[in-house]
Amino acid sequence: MRALQKVGGIAALIAAATFVVGLVMFATVLIDYTTADDARDAVAFLVDDQVPLYAWNLLITIVFGVALVPLSWHFTGASRTRRSCWRGPQPSSA
Repeated sequence: MRALQKVGGIAALIAAATFVVGLVMFATVLIDYTTADDARDAVAFLVDDQVPLYAWNLLITIVFGVALVPLSWHFTGASRTRRSCWRGPQPSSA
């Protein structure tokens, strides 16, 4: 159980970091895309800045998704070892 907790904790930190870095990238590096006056400026930004946009997309979708796999394993394992509060009352065995 300890190893599952460590993996789940590391996965949670990675997921949180990708979320924060993705928001910071969107607010700084990719801000010109959202503040474009017309479609021509937005498309020009997309053509000129493909690498940061690709890195941002890779980070917020692929890395975040990969981090969710061990995190879900952690939550599944944790819910099997103790009664979960979100499942409601458990039927009695008597």
